[in-house]
Amino acid sequence: MTNAVNQLLNSWSNCPQSGISGGVMQCMAALNNTTYKAALYTFDLSLNTLAALTTPTLAGTKVSSISLMPVAYQNCVVVKTNCKTDNGTDIAGALKSLNDIMPTPGLGSNAAGDTPQQVVFLVTDGVEDKISTTCPNASFASNNRCQQPLDTTMCTTIKNRGIKIAVLYTEYLQLIADPDTGIQKTDKWYMDWIHKYNQPASSTGKIAQNLQACASPGFYKSVQSGKNISDALTDLFIKVASSTASLVQ
Repeated sequence: MTNAVNQLLNSWSNCPQSGISGGVMQCMAALNNTTYKAALYTFDLSLNTLAALTTPTLAGTKVSSISLMPVAYQNCVVVKTNCKTDNGTDIAGALKSLNDIMPTPGLGSNAAGDTPQQVVFLVTDGVEDKISTTCPNASFASNNRCQQPLDTTMCTTIKNRGIKIAVLYTEYLQLIADPDTGIQKTDKWYMDWIHKYNQPASSTGKIAQNLQACASPGFYKSVQSGKNISDALTDLFIKVASSTASLVQ
């Protein structure tokens, strides 16, 4: 993930226009004769701001701050001493926080009085794990722990404001028998709580379906383990940027 965002903001060797330094965003700004700004966030129990809206170059200085959420104990759903919660994937909550931050978008044209377009890029495995009373699995562990595909309600709210959403789905691979050896390596937790949303395949199950529904039309891409997430994120950004050659944030 860090390499992918670094390519987007800091260093890309494949820009077709010579003499352009920086990443994909700087390259596309030169090609489209437009201006892009970027903000950088991670999320767990809440949204974490790495870089508020700024130039791609300044946002790029915060790429090294991207890190995985630590989970010290499994099935820890109550914050207490020496316990990092195991329910820290509130995707919808992160989207709500972004919606609160983002201004009303314009058309992104150079017309007098117009304002930039707004685009959310969401990179996720698509499975929420949070405390909620409105979830098919809300009764689990008597702590209202909810594990489910992304609830797309907030996606609709954001898109209804005129903000575009681009989704890169890092596929939640099935934890079942090894297809090469036939050796059973089933994970019981996965089978009990996730598998029903992840079949017949990770690319076609309910998890994938909800993420595709969250994305604006044409702005969805998935990548499996072992594939190049850097190229996938770059391709997705170029597709969004090429949809309009105007001001975008």
